[in-house]
Amino acid sequence: MVKDYNPLFSVIIPAYNAEKFLDQTIQSVVNQSFINWELIVVENGSCDHTCSIVQSYLHDYRIHLYHSEKGVSKARNYGIQQSKGQYLLFLDADDELCRNTLESFADLLNDESDFYRGKYFENRKYSNRIESFKQEDIISFISFSLNDPTTKCTIACSLFKKSILGRANILFDEDIKYAEDSIFLIRYLLNCDTITIIDLPVYKYNYSENSTVRNNSGPVFEEYKKSYVKMKEILSVHNDKLIEQIPSYILNQVLIVFVNNIFNDGKKFKIQKKEALDILNDQSVKDACDKVNFVYCDTKRKVIFILMKQHFITLIGLICKMKAYMNVRKKPIL
Repeated sequence: MVKDYNPLFSVIIPAYNAEKFLDQTIQSVVNQSFINWELIVVENGSCDHTCSIVQSYLHDYRIHLYHSEKGVSKARNYGIQQSKGQYLLFLDADDELCRNTLESFADLLNDESDFYRGKYFENRKYSNRIESFKQEDIISFISFSLNDPTTKCTIACSLFKKSILGRANILFDEDIKYAEDSIFLIRYLLNCDTITIIDLPVYKYNYSENSTVRNNSGPVFEEYKKSYVKMKEILSVHNDKLIEQIPSYILNQVLIVFVNNIFNDGKKFKIQKKEALDILNDQSVKDACDKVNFVYCDTKRKVIFILMKQHFITLIGLICKMKAYMNVRKKPIL
């Protein structure tokens, strides 16, 4: 191990029972065209061969294996604490970095910008266009993100300054099981003066049916409620423009539950519709349907939100089943 090694980037992977994908995930970091990085894998309670896979890479002084208590937020927080890089990237154990991700980010770095984001890898042409946002533009960026949590209000594709995390005391909320990365991201963005976005692929999302989000049989919606209660608490100290996006954020969380859990759990459609209706009758969801505005909302979400308000459960269920099917076929995620 090189004692005085000071990496520019720290890539943090929380790994729980990840033996099926972890080798290709680690390889996506090892194969980076930019070499000044460290990889921190935080295993958190696995009972498969996750540890042995990581151990086979420990001959590389840039790769480290740590252990934490069970929970993705605990693992990520431990990774943050152990990291030495000036900038942090978070990578799920079943996803990959694109070949030039770190080099692309390194080419963008400057003293002014506090946050950098690229795009998911898709089968399309990229423009390499660079956009910068400051002050009120950041508020608009956050508003757009809250209206598209799975692709924009996420830590994937993003580069964070460790100094800002320390200065603002930002960590993942270990009491929140779902959408914890959205809360982390928004807290971080609210502490930024300038952010930089580039139309360039940096992150390859691999759909996994074994995802925690898609394999929880418990009260998933109740766990998601914790996330939007926390989000509302965070945004309440900022301007009204952000507070106005809370209803849309809530309905987007409901949509995630519908696609990944309710209409994707193998139960009879009649039972699925009953469970979905129970969620739509939750007072917080009813209030969100009444108050939602569509300023930052795309057309397809607007239609689904209107269907939610009208309780057109059958049509909602069919749409969600189609979305789940498209996800399995690795189409653009919801």
